[in-house]
Amino acid sequence: MTADFKINIYDEKSGTLLASVAKGVQSHTFESLTVNTYYSCLIRVVDKLENKGASVSAAAYTAPGGRNYTLIHNAAELDDVRNDLNAHYIVVNAIDLSSYANWNPIAFSAPGFRGTFEGNGYEIRSLHASGSMMVGLFGIVDGTNGAQLNNVVLTGVVIQGNGPASAALAASLVSGAAVNGCSVSGTLTVAGNAGAIAGSCDNTSTIERCSAVVDITINTAVGNGGGITGSNAGTINDSSVNIAIQSSGPNTGGLCGTNNG
Repeated sequence: MTADFKINIYDEKSGTLLASVAKGVQSHTFESLTVNTYYSCLIRVVDKLENKGASVSAAAYTAPGGRNYTLIHNAAELDDVRNDLNAHYIVVNAIDLSSYANWNPIAFSAPGFRGTFEGNGYEIRSLHASGSMMVGLFGIVDGTNGAQLNNVVLTGVVIQGNGPASAALAASLVSGAAVNGCSVSGTLTVAGNAGAIAGSCDNTSTIERCSAVVDITINTAVGNGGGITGSNAGTINDSSVNIAIQSSGPNTGGLCGTNNG
């Protein structure tokens, strides 16, 4: 390469040139970005003969309210969410959890997860979890500070729960927790309240625009089973299921086993 060069910024997915910055310029500002959008760029040195040199990737998430999001690229980083339950996270790559023989739920006990988890539509596959208490990707999601689970896609889920509440996504939604645009496919074999999205949803929490394609087996006389949630006292909107349920429990339904919402 020649000594006379510039810095080109490309969209990492499409390869489209977004901007060209002269040598010595320290920063570049992008305007009119869309809120709640993940942007991934490739920054590359290019000389005057258009020879391409070294490159580096950079990513950003345009979040409302001035929130700072931690990017999740892989299973290990997803597992680390449990170490800061008040932070905000966004998934930026498909994640395979098959290396975790028995996933320990994030926020197993109170006060629960109180941040934001943005799945960003990326597939999180092969979640296997079993236990005698809370079972799911998340245990308790507490909406006291506006906790949200958004656009999470779980596939190939295998849940075996012997406790009071089990789900693929979140065992228990409390205190105004919100779940939006999430989907689940897989199987659940449980003893207590069970649903693909939530085992139980209290009267202040909401589930919206969610879907499930699951097989559910309730193997005791006390568990309630539903495609979205086993026990619902909150609000469920614009959600759908395609399920097969076998139950020894008192209440079974398509969207929810019991509904007081």
